[in-house]
Amino acid sequence: ENQAAELLNVDLSDVIPKKRDGYREVQSKLNNTYRGSLLAELEVGPQSRLLVAGFPGHATFACHSPNGPSWDETLVVENVSGTTDTALDVASDQAKGIQGNDLLWLVAPETGKNIHAMDSNGDWRDLGNANASPPSDAVDGVYMLSRMWFIGGDKLYWSKLLPTLADMLPTPAAFDRNNTGLGSEFGGSLNLSPDRGALPVAIVPWREESLICFFKNQIEEVVINPADPIDSTRRRIEGRIGCGARDSIVQVGDEVYFLDQYGNYRALRRNQLGTLEGAIPKPISEVYRGELPGNLNQEYAYRSQAALLEEFLYLAYPAVGSNSCNRMVVLDLGTQRLYGPWEFARPFSKLLVSDIEGGAF
Repeated sequence: ENQAAELLNVDLSDVIPKKRDGYREVQSKLNNTYRGSLLAELEVGPQSRLLVAGFPGHATFACHSPNGPSWDETLVVENVSGTTDTALDVASDQAKGIQGNDLLWLVAPETGKNIHAMDSNGDWRDLGNANASPPSDAVDGVYMLSRMWFIGGDKLYWSKLLPTLADMLPTPAAFDRNNTGLGSEFGGSLNLSPDRGALPVAIVPWREESLICFFKNQIEEVVINPADPIDSTRRRIEGRIGCGARDSIVQVGDEVYFLDQYGNYRALRRNQLGTLEGAIPKPISEVYRGELPGNLNQEYAYRSQAALLEEFLYLAYPAVGSNSCNRMVVLDLGTQRLYGPWEFARPFSKLLVSDIEGGAF
């Protein structure tokens, strides 16, 4: 409660902390060159770092590598001076980077671009439209059981074991299923069973044995068969409630928190237990229903996002009148109490947890 109250005295209008010299330099470069704010800093192998800058409607991926990155020519939008800085501009505020097997994988829904992967040298490769490959409208991905998993349309896709950059173009094999060999070694896809019109939103690993597949208006679980994922089993765990914002999902142990399609913030296990007991599951945000969903801009609710810091979960969302996140509530996971809301001086593009003085920025 005390930590949540401290937010009242913190100026969070600037999403980049100024207390580390390196970040001052990054902020200057982003403002002058990439026209955005720092979304994330990712390690890609032992020699490369990826800076993700965001501005309304875009995500810019800037690679810094001592080896000098080379980029897929179809995706380069600008080359800054020198051989160590290059930008990859993806016109989607839902673009996401996922780390898996020493590669950074990129999904860019609503852009028509195929999935890409980058190695520690800064080389990007296009997955292309190979047999059984995830489509260009894949919305999310995770790395689990030594494979990449993506969700797109009504299918779940998995890669071969330990995929590498060599499995991308010009000879795409990362997701191909080879029926002449052992199925456990190769990629493939599995039909899910969403209702007609149910759009995929996210996938979340569960106990290293299942994937929770979130759709706009329902939720499924796929229990993975490690011997051959084609024999995995699936079950619907929520038929009326889905997820409205991919980046609102936070996993804490066996619990998964998410913003539903109506703008309520929920806990998945709590929801299921209530249903089993014959009760109508109430969202965690029920006591704040005047704020969530009452003050949520439903048109841009998909931009809502959450981050976990110690025992507190920070949920940011666009309020009525804003198309980007400009308000926040804080959930105390110990007491399940909500605090806030707080309104920011200006909207921001990304909420992330930083190791700088244990703060959320």
